[in-house]
Amino acid sequence: MRGLWGSAALAALLVVVLAPRTASANVSTDVELGVPINSRASTGWGAGVRFGKEFHLPLLALTPEAGLWYYGFGGNFGSQVIEAKGGLRVAFGELIRPGAFAHVGPAYNIPDVGDNRVGLTFDGGLFLDFTLIPLVTLGVHGSYNYLSVGDRSGASSQWATVGAHAEFVF
Repeated sequence: MRGLWGSAALAALLVVVLAPRTASANVSTDVELGVPINSRASTGWGAGVRFGKEFHLPLLALTPEAGLWYYGFGGNFGSQVIEAKGGLRVAFGELIRPGAFAHVGPAYNIPDVGDNRVGLTFDGGLFLDFTLIPLVTLGVHGSYNYLSVGDRSGASSQWATVGAHAEFVF
C-alpha cells in the first residue's frame, strides 16, 4: 500500500511539473542587420513579423511559429528577399531566457540583375530574451540564413543576421 501511495505522489508531481502551465498566443516583430556571406552584395537590413503559440513548462518554453520576413541588400549585386517560414523556438529560464530557433519555408528572391527567383529558405540561430513584464518580452538574436533558388544554376544566397525583437503575449 505504501508503494502505491508513493507511486501516486510521484505521478502527481510529474503531472504538475511536466504539464504545460500556460499556452499563450503571441506576435513578435524582428529588426535585423544582414551581412552577406557568399555574395558581392553589400550589408542590408531586414524586418519580420512572427505569430506563435507558446507552451510553457517550468524553466522551458516551446513556441511553434510562422512568419513573414523581408531583407534588402544593396550594392551593385544587391537583391531583395521575401520569406514565409514556419519553425520552432526553444527557450530556457523565466525572466532571462537563452534559446535557439529554426525556420524553413518558401522565399522569393528579387535580384537587381536577372530574373526573379523562387526557392527554399531556412534559418537557425540563438537568442536571449528579457521578460520585463509578463505580456512583453524584448530580446536580441543572431542567425545564419540560407536561400536556395529554384533555377538550373543551383544558385544560393547565405547571410548572417544580428538583430532585436519584441514579443507581445495575448
